[in-house]
Amino acid sequence: MTNEKQMAIFEDQPVRRSWDEKQEKWYFSVVDIIAILTQSDRQRKYWDDLKRKLGEEGSQLSEKIGQLKLEAKDGKKYLTDVADVETIFRLIPSQRNLASELIATKTFRYYYDHTPVSALAWNIIRTIAYSGAKR
Repeated sequence: MTNEKQMAIFEDQPVRRSWDEKQEKWYFSVVDIIAILTQSDRQRKYWDDLKRKLGEEGSQLSEKIGQLKLEAKDGKKYLTDVADVETIFRLIPSQRNLASELIATKTFRYYYDHTPVSALAWNIIRTIAYSGAKR
């Protein structure tokens, strides 16, 4: 794997990445992506907990995570969990904001006068929760 010194920009934040010439695809730092998605100061802890949870659930996703030496802020290279774009997109749905979903559930009950039970109803709730709409 060629470790080109390159950064990608996602949500106006830098993400470390490395190009694999044999497979012809980019591998991105999972911790960098998690930091952006969760806006957490403890992204490594968050990722470790999520990785453990995925393993306990029997997810195949953890098998698709690799490790590469990527340059850190201090200029040194450290082993970092990396994943290709497809794997990163599979991680994103597991990033849930339960507080937003709870508020969205209450909003759904208010407007529809019942608790959601169907897949369509839960999709409406997630749309409300993650739309960024404010009441």
